[in-house]
Amino acid sequence: MNTTPSPAAPAVTDPPAVSSRFSTPAPISALLLVPAGRIEVLASDRADTTVEVRAVDRVKKRDVKAAQQTVVEYTDGVLRIEVPTGVQLMGPSGSVMVSIRLPSGSHVDAKVDSTDLRCAGRLQTVTFDGALGTIELEEAAGARVTSAVGDVTVGRLAGDAHVSTAQGDIRIDEAVRGRLILRTQVGSVSVAAPAGVSVSLDAGTTVGRIRNALENTGGTPAVIIRATTVKGDITARSIRKERSGS
Repeated sequence: MNTTPSPAAPAVTDPPAVSSRFSTPAPISALLLVPAGRIEVLASDRADTTVEVRAVDRVKKRDVKAAQQTVVEYTDGVLRIEVPTGVQLMGPSGSVMVSIRLPSGSHVDAKVDSTDLRCAGRLQTVTFDGALGTIELEEAAGARVTSAVGDVTVGRLAGDAHVSTAQGDIRIDEAVRGRLILRTQVGSVSVAAPAGVSVSLDAGTTVGRIRNALENTGGTPAVIIRATTVKGDITARSIRKERSGS
């Protein structure tokens, strides 16, 4: 009887991340050219910017190659991250996971094909132009989003916003000021403002309901909302924050 143990299968190791770090004592602008994958941005009080790029699927050679070839540059306050697409004769480019940590108040400009964008912390303006992707912003001074398919969620908005998607829901949890143009063809629109803020609403839907529960619509509006959808509901409401210790 052969009692020689079989050789152990080689361990599968994660390909190393492409990592970069830059000194950024002030807010920066980030230009993100990521055709496919996920982008996560964390803004906080810090004096540097770090970037990590990984393959979304470590066993897919296309993803690994895309991560390894990603260009990360920083010059004169501008961070540029570009995943080269090349000549796509063999199909779409690989998918990468990009993690960015940068100073609060920075600008983010994402130009993508099929990429999700999630931003935590306080940002200045966020621009997203893509065909497919879910967009989640915790806090921004302004936003401009154009997408064919994908939901858009903003936690706190402190300025103008133009959000347009052919298919997807749009939700603004708290708009404190600015002009908001919110358009979707198939999807619902929901926007809220603090109870003490004057708001004007111009809403229209072809198939759906409009619910206006705004409490303060008199005086000069601090928030101007223009919301439209072809198929979906539109909801606008005032929110009252609980006092601490109550």
